[in-house]
Amino acid sequence: MLPVPCEEGTLLYHTMTGLLLLSETGEEPESARAALIRDWFLVPTDFDENRHADELRRVAGLLTPKTGKKTGFTILTTTDCNARCYYCYEKGIPRFSMSEETAARVGDYIADACGGDRVKLHWFGGEPLANARAIDVICEKLRSRNTPYHTKMTSNGYYLEPDVIERAAREWNLEEIQITLDGTGEVYKRTKAYVDAVEDPLSRVLGHIDSALDAGIHVTIRLNVDAGNAEDLLRLCDQLGERYAGRDGVCAVVVLIRAFTGKIRSFATEEQAAESFFRLCDRLEALGLLQVSSLEHKLVGNRCMADNDACEVILPDGRVAKCEHYDEREVVGTIDSPERDEALLRSWKETHAYEECKSCASYPRCGRLAKCAWHRGGCELSKRLVAEERLRRRILKTYREQARRPEA
Repeated sequence: MLPVPCEEGTLLYHTMTGLLLLSETGEEPESARAALIRDWFLVPTDFDENRHADELRRVAGLLTPKTGKKTGFTILTTTDCNARCYYCYEKGIPRFSMSEETAARVGDYIADACGGDRVKLHWFGGEPLANARAIDVICEKLRSRNTPYHTKMTSNGYYLEPDVIERAAREWNLEEIQITLDGTGEVYKRTKAYVDAVEDPLSRVLGHIDSALDAGIHVTIRLNVDAGNAEDLLRLCDQLGERYAGRDGVCAVVVLIRAFTGKIRSFATEEQAAESFFRLCDRLEALGLLQVSSLEHKLVGNRCMADNDACEVILPDGRVAKCEHYDEREVVGTIDSPERDEALLRSWKETHAYEECKSCASYPRCGRLAKCAWHRGGCELSKRLVAEERLRRRILKTYREQARRPEA
């Protein structure tokens, strides 16, 4: 439970049940206490909340219908990229692209695996637009098989030219694209280090964002922050505000990047890292650009695509994995065979609890997959502070949305 002050009193969100309550200022203590006990906000001191949450998640997983269909696919059209970001977690991996023949087989595989249901495709990489032809072929195949689909993309936006945007909207059914910006002009140019860079790559990408928005494609601008660009990103926020404040279809999200195989410029303390995150979120919120999702009110069994039986990652050569973070050791099968490495699939469902979990309000809905790269090395203070801040903003947003609804 996380208490969040608001003008009317204090908001309480139960991260296990999904219930949101308003404890109004001046409310009688006894009646308030009775309501909190009734709704599980207050429990006996010897009650193991985390164990109870784990049991409920297992039940939620058992109650989820098992159709055997696959409806979510993250597709790496290539592991190559035109950028050379210093923090890239894919440094050193083999660089190869999906052939047209493999792309056609991928389309057939998806059409067969989904059983006629609508599928969601996530174009990923590397830089997926470095091999846009694979996207064309897969979509052509799905249309020929009468398979309904919609797509999203993670990209640096550099190759998002007008002809590509036209195909994306008309043929790829692209609904949203996430584009990372690492700073203002020179900072962005140095960070991306494009192999085919123009003089002002940031202006190029911003122009592509404008065109995508004009085509009705939602754009999420991702700000990757470490100690080296935190101050410059505040200036970028102001530039984004001048360009996009009040415009529909665009928002921004802040991410404290971590060192996987790449390098980052670390903050002196975890508190400083979190403080930089807070400042950027505050600036974006003031500009009306911060992405804040509403609260979940349903407890689900899986935590991400990696432990979701309905989701798969398809590599450029047709091999199948569970996590989009490329790793040769994590291949579970291929599109050419229904056989899967069941032991490896089970390993992606295993979770790990840290000492900090005992007092963490986010525990019931936290990922904590044992194999997840984002959780390696424990749960840092900055990660917990960021999770709490995101939850606080989501609580306030959901309450305000509900308060605006007309009474039935």
